Amino acid sequence: VALSRSVSHDAEALIGFCWARDWTGEMEFVSGVPSFTSVEARTHARLALVDYRKLTLLLDEKPKWWSCVAALEAEHALHAGDTLMDLRIHDPTARCVSVILRMIGGALHADAPAAPNILVPMSQVELAALANLHRNSVGTILRKLAAEGLLINHYRAIEVADPVGLQRRARTLLPVPER
Repeated sequence: VALSRSVSHDAEALIGFCWARDWTGEMEFVSGVPSFTSVEARTHARLALVDYRKLTLLLDEKPKWWSCVAALEAEHALHAGDTLMDLRIHDPTARCVSVILRMIGGALHADAPAAPNILVPMSQVELAALANLHRNSVGTILRKLAAEGLLINHYRAIEVADPVGLQRRARTLLPVPER
């Protein structure tokens, strides 16, 4: 399920994906502020909607469960931090790879998901926007990564054939911190 945010009155931008067993909406629940995020199923999906009043009653009965809401919010805050860090990566290939890894639930400096052949239903235009790159640059990067066997390009989708190898490839492009 693609998550998008309004960037103007008539345009939305992709911000990420929810995968099996992911949750979203806790910030709106906690703050009471209506959501500016929209969802779009890009593959077969089964969604569950939790009623605000019923969840509030459950949390009143079981206050310990608030820690689950807090843990989810913390996870999403870390994800937002990873998004900001992606944009600070100078090398365009490493930045593009880092965004792809984040879209499949990994991060450049954390363990990449080990499962191969993860299909990300995202166009090159969307990847370019997320990586703050031109679409032509992203196309060139994706072709090189495909030639290395790290991913497979599809129409409006990217298949990550080797997440760990993709992560390793990006790390070789990053500068080594000085001591």
